[in-house]
Amino acid sequence: MGCVVSKARPLRGWKKWMLRLMFLSCFGFTGGVLYLLFFLVPFEQWLDDRGTAQGMVDLILGALVLAWVLISVCVTAFFGWFFLSRRRDLPAGIGVLGALLVATFATFYLLLDTDFMVALGEMNEETVEGERFTYGSYPDARKIEELKAEGYDGVITLLNPDIPFENVLLKQEITNGEEADMPVHSYPMLPWISQNEKPLRGIEDLTGDDTKRYYVHCYLGKHRVDYVRQMLNGAEGEPEPRELKPLPKAFERGRLIPFDGEKVVLGPYPTEEEWFNFVVSRDVEEVISTLDPDNPDDAPWVEEERRIAEENGLTFTLKSLDAESPDPGAVRDLVAYAKSRNGKVYLHDFLEGERFRALESALQTVPPAMEGDAASRPTVLQAGSPGS
Repeated sequence: MGCVVSKARPLRGWKKWMLRLMFLSCFGFTGGVLYLLFFLVPFEQWLDDRGTAQGMVDLILGALVLAWVLISVCVTAFFGWFFLSRRRDLPAGIGVLGALLVATFATFYLLLDTDFMVALGEMNEETVEGERFTYGSYPDARKIEELKAEGYDGVITLLNPDIPFENVLLKQEITNGEEADMPVHSYPMLPWISQNEKPLRGIEDLTGDDTKRYYVHCYLGKHRVDYVRQMLNGAEGEPEPRELKPLPKAFERGRLIPFDGEKVVLGPYPTEEEWFNFVVSRDVEEVISTLDPDNPDDAPWVEEERRIAEENGLTFTLKSLDAESPDPGAVRDLVAYAKSRNGKVYLHDFLEGERFRALESALQTVPPAMEGDAASRPTVLQAGSPGS
C-alpha cells in the first residue's frame, strides 16, 4: 500500500496544479469576457450618466477588475477541492475542464469576429468624425482601404498585444495596413487599471502636425478612444459637438461646489481625465490656482496645470494662499475677483484643506460683482497673470 501511495503523489502534485492553472486561465478569460461585456461596460455607462468623475470611475472599475481576479482564484480553489482531491471525482473534473476549454476557444474566436460583435451590439459601429480625427472601433481590411481612399494619413490603434485576441487582431491590422499602404501606429492602452500616460503622450507627439488626418480606434470603440478624445479635444479647427456631462459632486481629490450657476466652481486639483471631462469641456475660460510654486510639493502641479491651460486656450491665473492659515483679506479679494470675471472660472486648492474651506466660506458670503468691478481691480492677482 505504501508503494501505491507513493505512485499517486505525482498525480496529486504537478499534474493537479497544471489542471488548476488550466482551469484558472479558461475561467478567468471566458468569464472575464462576459463580466466585461455584460456588467462592467453597462455599469461604466451608468456611472457616466450619473456624472461620476472619471478618476472615480477608473477607481471603481479597477477595483471591480481586481474583484474578478479574486473571484477566479476562489472558484479555481473550489474546483480543485471538489474535483481533484479524490481520484473518483477526477473524471468529472476533467469533464468540467474540457467543457470550459471548448467555451474558451469559442469565446476567443467570437471576439476575433468583429462583424459578430457588431451584430451582438457590443462593438460600436458608429464613428465620431471631426476635421482631423475620426474615432471608432476596429477597422477590417475593407475599412482600412476606405480610409486610404478618403485621404487619411494613418490609423492609430489602441489595441494591447498583451491581450491574446487583441494581439491577433493587431497583427492582422498591421498586415492590412501594409497591403493598403496605410501606416498603422500602435499605442497599446488599457482602460481603468492604467493612467496610459506614455501612449497618450506618444499620440500627442504623433498628431502634432495639424495637416494630417487619423482614424483612432480601440476594440469596442467605447472606452480607450474616449481617453484620446479627451486629450485631443480642441486640437481640431472646430471642437466636436458632444453632450455636456453633468457636473459631479466630487472629483477624486475632493468636493466640487458650484456658485452662481456654475459661473465659479470651487474644487480640488483635477486628475488628467477630470481636466478634460469637466474643466476644458465645460467652457471654463479661466483656471485660478491657489497653490504655491515656491513649495517643492506644489511646484510640479503648478507647471502641469499651466501647460494644460496653455494647450487648451485657458487663462491661467496663479494666486498663492497659505495652505494652513490663508489671509482672510486675500481670500475675499480672490473670491471677489473670481466672481467679477465674465467667463466661467475653475478655482481650486489641491485637496479639501484650510484654503478650500476658507474659499468656500468666502464664496458663500461675498456677493457677485457688479458690472465694471473687474476693471476696478486690475491687480488683485499678480503672480501668474492671465495668459502666463
